[in-house]
Amino acid sequence: MLSAEQKREWNERGFFIIRRFADEAICRAMLDRVVEITRLAARGGHVDNVVVMPEKKENSQAREPEEFIAKVFRLHRDSVFKEFVERKDLLDLISGIVGPEIDCFLSQFIFKNRGAMGQPWHQDSFYFPFDKTPQVGVWLAVTKATLENG
Repeated sequence: MLSAEQKREWNERGFFIIRRFADEAICRAMLDRVVEITRLAARGGHVDNVVVMPEKKENSQAREPEEFIAKVFRLHRDSVFKEFVERKDLLDLISGIVGPEIDCFLSQFIFKNRGAMGQPWHQDSFYFPFDKTPQVGVWLAVTKATLENG
């Protein structure tokens, strides 16, 4: 359920933040799984329904397979990612915004690799033809952002 403060922030700013929504073990499992997927892809393998997208610009600092990858799409049907998108506490928050009919149409893991190009400011509605309202995005940081790591 959304708290009164979350409802106010959503209505006024269009977002709210929940710190430590997922514990470190879940975040670590997500990172481990997506690294496993990228390394499998580097060896020519694949995971059904998952799309691995390389960086657009060659990254001279990259060493490991995952450091050459920008994003991995459509993870929400795979292992720990599926468990996360089906969490009752997450679904309760989302249904508090969009109502009871929820569909995860896209999931993506975005690597923030050192030396990579990154993303310019953008609106997702430019890339995705949303035809139903409302929509909501859930963003989860699985690693800490520090000056040392990027």
